[in-house]
Amino acid sequence: AAKLAASLLIALTFGLLAPRVLPILFGDEFYFSTDLVVIFSVYIILVGVSSFVADYMLLQKRSRQIFYFRLVALAVNLILNALFIPKWGLQAAAASSVFCYLLTSLFLPLFLPDMRFFWRQTLSSTSLIWIPAFYRDIYSMSRGEGREGQCDSNSKVH
Repeated sequence: AAKLAASLLIALTFGLLAPRVLPILFGDEFYFSTDLVVIFSVYIILVGVSSFVADYMLLQKRSRQIFYFRLVALAVNLILNALFIPKWGLQAAAASSVFCYLLTSLFLPLFLPDMRFFWRQTLSSTSLIWIPAFYRDIYSMSRGEGREGQCDSNSKVH
């Protein structure tokens, strides 16, 4: 949940600040690069989510499957780039990269039966980032105040 919260925070920061900050830092000619930053901010969120998949698969000694998933994504990325870059340029390349990362980290693992269960568990645990008690408990444990009052994963999000 912490990885997802951090990636959401970073992505939102990049996505919201890019139109204002890029021209100041690099000049007005980079104003149109803000589209790319916004597209890649989705990529940042996917990195946070996909780390769960990679960690799980590495712990299960399935690095070969990670390699094959990424090989498929590479092939799809090359095809999409060949089709769309001539017409839409860098935005197409960025969107293609984000799509292929989504393919590698979210969709392809679902072809493995145990990964479906893992994804259900991951999604239910990431719902904790919306429960304020989750952050209170992290703060309490970081101060050595014990584990009382821990966040109940069955709490409803309002």
